[in-house]
Amino acid sequence: MEHIDKIINLQNLSIVLISIAIGMIDIKTYRIPDVLLLVLFVILVFFDFLKGHNFVLLNLFSGAVIFTIFFVIYYFVGRMGFGDVKYVAVLSYGLGFKGVYVAVVIATVSCLLLFLIGYFFLDWTRKTKLPFAPFLSAGAISSIIIFGSI
Repeated sequence: MEHIDKIINLQNLSIVLISIAIGMIDIKTYRIPDVLLLVLFVILVFFDFLKGHNFVLLNLFSGAVIFTIFFVIYYFVGRMGFGDVKYVAVLSYGLGFKGVYVAVVIATVSCLLLFLIGYFFLDWTRKTKLPFAPFLSAGAISSIIIFGSI
């Protein structure tokens, strides 16, 4: 069991470190590098195989469902970049439904609070752009802290 715990800790650490990088890059460029998303996804799949569990299909299903939901939001509502859609799908693979749900709620609420502060106190308008990846990263890290240790 110690072997599994070490793998889970490495998996969580990978999510945290790459999420921090993604968030910082999105703040500067309003873009999420596909290469970082791919690296994170490959690492997560690798750790799933190391654990010896058959969670790969379940996690792929989780990622696909979340991707579909966010793609619909992206396509019909807008105001979200396609990188955010891909990022939340990869996070869903790594965190599962419960974990990504918590991450998205935390991301949405914190982004909304920041926007409201900016709107009422900093003369932001409804068209003010905010990078969403830093909020998703904070939500993912919070989800890891809530549901499992690093």
